Amino acid sequence: VICTASEAHRWGRIRWDNLHGESRWNGWRAYCLSKLANLLYVAEQGRKLGKSKIRICAIHPGLVNSALGDENAGLTGWAFLWLKRLFGKTNEQGADTAVWVASRKERPKQGGYYADRKVVIPSPAARSPADAERLWKISKAAP
Repeated sequence: VICTASEAHRWGRIRWDNLHGESRWNGWRAYCLSKLANLLYVAEQGRKLGKSKIRICAIHPGLVNSALGDENAGLTGWAFLWLKRLFGKTNEQGADTAVWVASRKERPKQGGYYADRKVVIPSPAARSPADAERLWKISKAAP
């Protein structure tokens, strides 16, 4: 199982009293939180799978010149659009690490995080077993 995460997870902060963003919603903060949640999910599922033949990991595709964020308004939206156009990878380049992880003979590290065909250490927040388990339980109990 390969989940798409992002280095944006490093700016993610879990506010347990506002998980759904009901107060002071911000698109960028929500995106960063979702990517942090992806990595916590991968870590917890990896712990649950243990030495199973089923592997789970996450990848960071990099800044890809895709449609993501094209609808963002204002100076931030304009800057992001130009950053993508100037420095963004093609969709094929963004998919490279996922294809590499899926197609190599060596199985991926259980719960691992990859970028540019290398194992990357996620942020301390993404490595919290307590937060991973708590988010897992909240997600499982959701209607």
